[in-house]
This record gives sequence, C-alpha cells and structure tokens, in this order.
Amino acid sequence: MLLALAVAGTAAAQTVPARHDTTRADTTRADTSTHAVPMPSDTAHADTTKSDTTSDTTQVPKDTIKAPLAHAELPELVGIGAPYHWDRDQFFATGAINLLDLLKLIPGVTTFRSGWITSPQYAAYLGDPARIRFFYDGVEVENLDPRSPGALDPSEVQLYSLEEVSVERGADELRVYLRSWRVQRTSTNTRVDVLTGDEGTNLYRGFYGKRYGNGMALQLTGQQYGTNSDPTIGGGDELALTGRLGWAKGPWSIDGYAIRSSRTRDEQDMDLVTNTNGVVPEQDRTRTDAYLRAGYGDPDSGSWAQVMVAAQQFAEHSNFHPQLNFAPADSADTTVSAKQLVATGGFTRWGLRLSAADRLHILPNSTMNSLEARLAYERKELAVSFVADYRGPDTTSTEEASARFTPLDFISVTGAVTHRHGGGVDGGEQVAVRLEAGIKVLGTWLSGGILRRDAALLPGLTAYDTIFAAQRAAAATGIYGTIRGKFYKDIGADVWAVRYSNNGYYRPQVQTREELYLDTKWLSRFPSGNFGFRGSIAHEFRQNVLFPTTTSDETFNNNAPFALFSHVLVGSIEVRILDAVIFFHSTYGINPPIYEIVPGYAQPRQLLTYGVRWQFWD
Repeated sequence: MLLALAVAGTAAAQTVPARHDTTRADTTRADTSTHAVPMPSDTAHADTTKSDTTSDTTQVPKDTIKAPLAHAELPELVGIGAPYHWDRDQFFATGAINLLDLLKLIPGVTTFRSGWITSPQYAAYLGDPARIRFFYDGVEVENLDPRSPGALDPSEVQLYSLEEVSVERGADELRVYLRSWRVQRTSTNTRVDVLTGDEGTNLYRGFYGKRYGNGMALQLTGQQYGTNSDPTIGGGDELALTGRLGWAKGPWSIDGYAIRSSRTRDEQDMDLVTNTNGVVPEQDRTRTDAYLRAGYGDPDSGSWAQVMVAAQQFAEHSNFHPQLNFAPADSADTTVSAKQLVATGGFTRWGLRLSAADRLHILPNSTMNSLEARLAYERKELAVSFVADYRGPDTTSTEEASARFTPLDFISVTGAVTHRHGGGVDGGEQVAVRLEAGIKVLGTWLSGGILRRDAALLPGLTAYDTIFAAQRAAAATGIYGTIRGKFYKDIGADVWAVRYSNNGYYRPQVQTREELYLDTKWLSRFPSGNFGFRGSIAHEFRQNVLFPTTTSDETFNNNAPFALFSHVLVGSIEVRILDAVIFFHSTYGINPPIYEIVPGYAQPRQLLTYGVRWQFWD
C-alpha cells in the first residue's frame, strides 16, 4: 500500500522544482494570531532577503537555498479558530522552556511538576496522563524511564531542538507532532540563547547549521542549564546535544540524526505536609534518541514516502534509594532500550490528504506493530479527518473521526469521536466525544462545548511518591469555553475554562487560564518589520487535584492526597530588534503564596527569567 501511495502522482511531483521549507498554508493555519510573534527565523521561508547576492562575489559568498531534507507529516488540525500549532519563534515567545509549558495552553490539560525545570514533569488530558503521545519526526517517543511507568515526562523531549510543534486534539487524547530544526541555506546560520533568573537558573543554547553546494547538510546544537540544589525546590542540571548529517537533491533526501541528553537531578523533599516521608530521589540519567531516514517528496504537497530506522535508550546511573521499588538492591544501573522501524507515505493535494504508516515497536519485553491510516479533506467551509490506529491484540486500537463545519465566516461547529477497543490495560470498549460551537466577534472566536471520556485505568505518578498508584477512574464529563484571537488591532486574548461534573484523579473540577496580550510589529513606525513586541499577562487557576493511591477513591475522603487549589499570575515581555530578541518571563503565586501542584511539594512563589536570543547569518 505504501509503495502504491509513493508511486501515485510521481510524474507530477517530478515536475515541481525543489520546494521551499514552508509551513502548511491551509485556511485554518492562516490564523496564527493567538501566539504569533514575528521573530527572525532560521528556516528558509522566513526571510528571503537574506538570499540576495551582491555584485562583489569575491568578498561575499553567494547564498543559495537547497532542497529541503525530509520532514514528518503533520496532521490536519480540525478545530475552531487558530490551531494549536507553533513554529520555533512562536513557542519560544510563549516563555516555554520545555514542552510542558506549551501543553498547559490547551483546554483540558492539567500539568504537574514537583519543583522547577529539573523536577519530574507530567501532563494529563481529561485527567489521564497516559493519553498524551509524542511523535518526533514521525517516530513515536517511548516512555523508557522505570520511575514513571505509564506516562512520559514531556521534558524528555528537547523543545529547543524543534522547528514546529503541532497538537492534534482527539476526543480523549492529545497527539503532539514534532519536527526537528533543519536548515536550507548555504550561508552559515548560528544562534546563541542565554537565560538567567531565580533559583540560580542559568541556561545556554547554541545552534550551528549549514548547507553545502552539493546538497549536504550539517547541523549541531547544544543546550545546558543548571539550577540551585535547594532540597525544598529541587535542583540539578542537564546537557543536551544534537547532530544531523544529511543530503538532499530535488525530491530525494537522506539524513542521520541523534540527540543525547544527560540530566542530574538532586533529591527533593516534601515540605508542605508532615505525615509522609515523600521524596523525589536524586537521579543521574542519560537518554539517547537517533534515527536514519530516507525520504522522497514533501508530506505537505504531492506524493511522498519515507523509511526510518530509529533507536531510543534510557540509562540510569543513580545511587540506589530504598523507596524506589524499580531498582535492584545490588545495582542501581539500569539501561532500557527500544527500536522502531517506520515506513510512511501518502499524497497531499487539492485539500486532500491520504497517508499510511507502519511502526514496528521493538520494546524491552515485547514487540508491537502499529498500522495507521489517515484521510483528511479541508476547505474553508468544511474540514473532515479520519484516523485509525490498529495495534497488536494485547494493546488498544482506535478509530477517530473529527469534522468542522463553517457555513458563515463568523459561525463554526466542530466535533470529534474516538472509539477504543482491544486488549489494552483499559480493557473492553471506550467511546469519547468532544463537541464545540463558536461565533466570531470583532476578529475573536468565542466557543463552548462538552468533553466526555469513558472510565479508564490511570497510571500512578510514582516519580513523586511511591504511594501514588495506578487506579481505575470513573468516566469524566465536562463543559468548556474559549476566547481566542485579536479583538482590537494588536490586542488579543487567549482564555479557556473547564468545569467537570465531579471530582477526579489528576484533574481539578474547575480549571481556568486567562491571558491578555499585545502583539505588534508597530509597522507605522518601523515599516521594515525589523521591530516586534509582545507583552502578556495571564492568570491560571485550578481547584484541588486528587492523586490516586491504593487506599483512596475519587473523593476528598479517606485522607486521599491532593494538591491544594492555586491562583498564579504569569507575565511575559518579548522585544525584537533585527535578529535579536530580549525576553522577560515571570510567574507569581497569588493565593496561596507558596502553592503546590503536586501534593506536598512547594512551588517557589516567584520565578523570574530573562535573557536574549540572537541569530547570525555568515
């Protein structure tokens, strides 16, 4: 089937010259006002003026744009208003240091961390931490850390290495699709980021990328950060490095890519409760992800196909801790490896997207094959998407359908239905539904809807405390509303609120986020576009959040552990001048001033970070 998809339309694709590396130009993605900050980009489509040559070619080398290296398919995002999609300028402009900071912007997502950026971090969608999956360049990211069975820590995926983040909202699941950074220009592209702030935080990033005249590509990046070793907040450091070597000509490309991160985390103690010995033990671990990819064509236009061989490894070198039940008493060294063989292909044209993928997961204790098929069609008035993922008999398979109908420019309705079945840990069949209707007023979409998922088995977040255990949760039903977009010139809002019919594990009964922002280029004063400003103020609220144990239920009885409610203020300022961005981001606990988002672990009342991102073209 994949061969047929690759062959179909080949003649038409061969007549197309090497494509620029652009993001998708469909009608929904045209509205990027919500988090869009026009900043200099290091991809080819961002600033075509830099490809201009001078007459004195003996002094200034000619800058050319080479055929792009292969990139992964991004699914059609069916929803109202701007999709949850960010390029590298936009996701840094939100103040995000890691993926967790992006996920909290999505309705229905509740995020957790015990301390600052080195602490364990998780996100739950509709109260289920297992229902957020990540795909890095088409490879599904496996959860290999024995300290967090059943849920992946999003900080294991390095945000700084990415070019695009695209979130597909199913009825009961988020699928996060990630494209790594690539270069197309023969001019050398370098960039330096420096960040400092509270809790002794210091972070440095470096980027180097260059294409050669024969189509070769070389890229190197690195990120290092460290924080204070305060046992009440948690501390530690991490060094992450990536490298890419590839070649592309016309529609053909081949590249090898690797990313390796080494993190040391200090022990963190509970200090908001006195009746437990809860502790986040120290950790010294290394994660390595690598792949070799060959590709033909562009998933955003025409026929395309890719094959990949990927390897993932997690190695722990920590000292043994008696509270960790995963580590053998005679040795704490643990290495867990997985491999994936991935074959994908499809056809994209005239608003139609057809694709298929076969992922063979070779896991530490099992082998599983995942067959995925997609069909999507989009026009201004109508968008539909169907996806089916069939897995082995001992895991859960899914079918999902979503649609959006926009009969008028200011009225839209959307919905998604997901059906799960098979022999997975949840067992039996499950059906989830999301329905939403919206109206556009003064350029801003106001929408509201309903979310519902069936009962599910939730993982225990044992990285925080071994008393947190996997438990079955009741069905969850909630109503939600959003306000998104600019309502007056360059002033806009991004607001969402969810209220569930009852309490539940990993989700507050009421959760809200309200953000007001100014996003402008001030073109009347700087018509060249060499200036940009984005300032925002946001308020985040969540009610008490229950955590599952073997002796509790989904009520605030039986001494069930829970994180107390919190009100947090978040501020952000970004100023761009030419190719430099100066930024300032802060969070502040309002009530209570020392708050928690994991039971017993204090969050610092104030967190201030600031710095600069500066890009260079040689």
